[in-house]
Amino acid sequence: MNKNFTDQNAMSIVKMGVVVLVLYVIYKLYQKISDPFGTGAEADRLDDVIDIKKENLTYPSYWYTTSAKTLENALLEDPWESESEVSAIIWQIQNDDDIALLVKEFGVKELWYGFVPALKSYNLVSAIQTYIPEMVEHYNNHFEGWNMKFRF
Repeated sequence: MNKNFTDQNAMSIVKMGVVVLVLYVIYKLYQKISDPFGTGAEADRLDDVIDIKKENLTYPSYWYTTSAKTLENALLEDPWESESEVSAIIWQIQNDDDIALLVKEFGVKELWYGFVPALKSYNLVSAIQTYIPEMVEHYNNHFEGWNMKFRF
């Protein structure tokens, strides 16, 4: 055994381990507080899976951003679920890259009731399937008519 290794050295190692453990716990708490429902992480995963070829897009980039906001308002904020607003946008989709960018721009949204979180989050696909399921078949037929792979 090494004679230079003392109890003081052992205590220093234990203290360093405790400091690392405390920093790790603080980091994990920060992650939970900054994204309590995991929507940020879900949005990051969604961005990672969506591949878009910009040369195939039908509209300028601002169209997808404004359309995504309109869809969010119609599906998640309007208590009457404005089906006509959603359909007006979906009928304009002409290829898989259009819908991919629209889904990406919509992102993942948390549902709130006033100032109270509903503990639910939606991406565009789940919002449409949840709030206007009667239109899913019609939208899928539209996509099929454009020879698209995407389906709700």
